Amino acid sequence: MKHFLDILRENYNFNDEIDRIAKLFVSQTLYIYSFNTTWYTLEEVFEKHVLSKWKGRLSCISMTDLKNSLHIRYSATHRPISNSDDDILRYLEYYINVMLNFTKSNRSNEYSKTEDFHMLNENMLMLLDHMNHEVIEDKDNQIFLVVPKNPQGTAAAEVSSKSTGLAILQYHHRLLKGNLDAKSKILFAIAGEYEDMLKNPPTGYKELFDKTRGLCNQLCIRHTNKQNKCNIGNLSDEELEHWYDEIYQMLLLCILISENIKQQRVEKAKQLLDSFNNTAN
Repeated sequence: MKHFLDILRENYNFNDEIDRIAKLFVSQTLYIYSFNTTWYTLEEVFEKHVLSKWKGRLSCISMTDLKNSLHIRYSATHRPISNSDDDILRYLEYYINVMLNFTKSNRSNEYSKTEDFHMLNENMLMLLDHMNHEVIEDKDNQIFLVVPKNPQGTAAAEVSSKSTGLAILQYHHRLLKGNLDAKSKILFAIAGEYEDMLKNPPTGYKELFDKTRGLCNQLCIRHTNKQNKCNIGNLSDEELEHWYDEIYQMLLLCILISENIKQQRVEKAKQLLDSFNNTAN
């Protein structure tokens, strides 16, 4: 006989979850004490205190304007009009930006949060985890992005500069699919920071580093000339994007290999294992 939690887990699906999150999001999850307690939705408070100062609005002048620009639509019963995982991630990214930017604002402490507010946060984190995505912050633009989890990218970002690290994490954002110009710029930033590393490969990895640098040069990421333009002109957009994605993975591999050698992880592991063997003997 199945435990009720087993049944809940089996019936977990993304469309139901975004409906639950939307229901919590549009409810009055905040309140403030005055002569009479006044209740607010997150959007009402965000529009009142945060929107006008928020870089992420670009030129939007109201929450309705922002939602229209992002194609955030609801049915008559306030269910998100979403049919794909991309749609669900778009709604989720909107909810997360409103909640987290409000939470970070200096007006957040003026409002009390209901249990629905906390359930909203927990449900969003749970859905992100089930969809194998995570939230990263672009502080310069005051926005939060929902991107696929990428352990290799995270490890490479941690040893990179702030701007390059953010670029590494942004590479697989759903809106960049098919955007060759944006992907090329990200690869340019990564290859630029690690140019010296690519030119001086560690022993045993010369072919990988040379091929990575060669692709960056000849596919117009690092150097644009007549021959390189001809190279990418001979590829379809789909083929070029495939090779951009390959270069991204190769760059991450080069970065992580170099970092492992720098930190002497293999040598340290060998020393520890040798000490175990000596103890056993």
